[in-house]
Formats: sequence, C-alpha cells, structure tokens
Amino acid sequence: MANMQVDKYFLEKYPSCVVVDTTDICNLTCKMCHQNSESFVPAKNPHISIDLIERLLPLFKRSGSVYLLGAGEPLMHPNIYEIVSKIKNECPETYVAFTSNGTLLNEKNIGRLIDTKLDMVSFSLDGPKLERGHQKAELTYKNIRNLANAKKKREITYPQIHLGIVLGKDNEEELLPLVEFGIEVGAKNITVEPLRIVAPNPEWDDYIRDNNLYDHKETIAPIFKKAKELAESNGIGIKTPYIVGVS
Repeated sequence: MANMQVDKYFLEKYPSCVVVDTTDICNLTCKMCHQNSESFVPAKNPHISIDLIERLLPLFKRSGSVYLLGAGEPLMHPNIYEIVSKIKNECPETYVAFTSNGTLLNEKNIGRLIDTKLDMVSFSLDGPKLERGHQKAELTYKNIRNLANAKKKREITYPQIHLGIVLGKDNEEELLPLVEFGIEVGAKNITVEPLRIVAPNPEWDDYIRDNNLYDHKETIAPIFKKAKELAESNGIGIKTPYIVGVS
C-alpha cells in the first residue's frame, strides 16, 4: 500500500480506528465533567460539518472503525443521524459507534438511530443517585430498556449496547446492579474504569483521592470479582482499562 500523506507527515498504514470530534454541545451539566471547567470553551462552530465528514469518507473506508465522540453529546448534533447513515452507506465494512448519555433516546430517536444501522452505542452509568454522575440517569435506564425492546421487536442485533462505569468507593454497590441491568438489556460489553484524576480539578481532587478504588480494595475487590464472574457467565465481556491488581 502506498504511503498516505497527511500535511508534511506520512502514515505507513491506515489507522484501525478513527475518532471524530463530533460536537462540543451537551444537554447536561454533570458536576465532574470537563465542560464545567473554567478552561473549557466550546468551539465557535461546535458541530462537525457534513462536508468534512464527506471528505473523511476515503479514510473511514480504509479504517476498521469510526468513533463519533468529542467533548459533547453526539445526539446534540443536528445532523447526527445523517452522518451515521452516510458513513454506514459509504463504508459498510466500517464499524461505527459513539458514546451517549442516553437522555435524548426517546422512542422516535430510537427508531431513527436503528435506521442508521449504527453498530454500537455506549452508555456511561456510574450510578443513578451518584453526585458525580449525570442528573437524569433514571431516564437513561428507561431509554436503554426501550432500545433493547425495539431491537427485539425488529429482530435485529444492532446497535450493540455497551455500558460503562467509573468505579470508586462511592459507587461500589452499583457494580453488581449494573451487570444485572446489562443482562436484562442484552449488553455486549461493560467497561469498568477506575475513579482517577485525569486533569486537576480543585473542587473534586480530594473527593477522587478519598474514593479511589486502590485505597478500598478490601471492599471493592470481592464485588468486582463477583460482578466479573456474573457478567462473563452471561456472555457479557468485561473491559478493565487502567485497572491493575483488583480481582
């Protein structure tokens, strides 16, 4: 394969995954989110353009997957369904996914999302009553159930449902219920990440240090082990990026 020139650099091969910064806009104001940081300033034009998506299609075709992520909520993009449909129509072999807070997936939008043939949607569910979680978690649980039911009704397997949790002492009791919920909705994978400081945030740094899982392994490890066994026995994959020595 010939080298691909990007500005003055050359790629020896096409990437296996392309992450697209889709939008800077979100419909929630989660307390721990980077969007609440004083340093966060949305772009003047916060949504990626259809034109740029079209220009990226040759790259998408040669990549294994495209992840529509960014600083905001993908479903806030006014053309998100058109974007996903365009990528899936032009690049049918490419795996397309995004992460969502799930609050905008009403019945109409669930139908629109399914029609795009999106491969996967991931939902972060740290806990319905957790202060550092988002404010409408119960609505997200409801919408995920509706998505799972819509898939059953249509007899389809897409989009795959993935769940995620940022685990600390403050929500250790939420892990097993999350796995049970994953079983209920037919989740493909659950990603468990450790509560950690990613960037300095004076309002939350002490809280994160006090609740980090490595200082509470004596209570978290048995729960984690049981949750992992329950998930795997029900065909749900457990992904644990950044977690070491807790099992």
